[in-house]
Amino acid sequence: MRYSHEWLTDLTGGEADQQATRVAAVYAYTVTDKITLNLAATYARLDLGGKGYAERNLSASVSRQLIPARLIASIGLGDLVSATPTGAQGRCVV
Repeated sequence: MRYSHEWLTDLTGGEADQQATRVAAVYAYTVTDKITLNLAATYARLDLGGKGYAERNLSASVSRQLIPARLIASIGLGDLVSATPTGAQGRCVV
């Protein structure tokens, strides 16, 4: 579990200061000696130019060790939902 709060100051004079509060959780479970399951979730509250926005990101992956300590194959899925004006909703498979 991780909690962070960021203050980003715009030094260009554009008055685009930002603040972000993030809570993240990561869980890894070793199913067998060769297979690992990873789950991650992040929730963020962003303050951009005096307006508040929410953002969440969920992802999962499974990894299999093919050659011990040398080669691992992974497949993952992710989902990002953002209410920020520049944010883009998205899903991914990697």
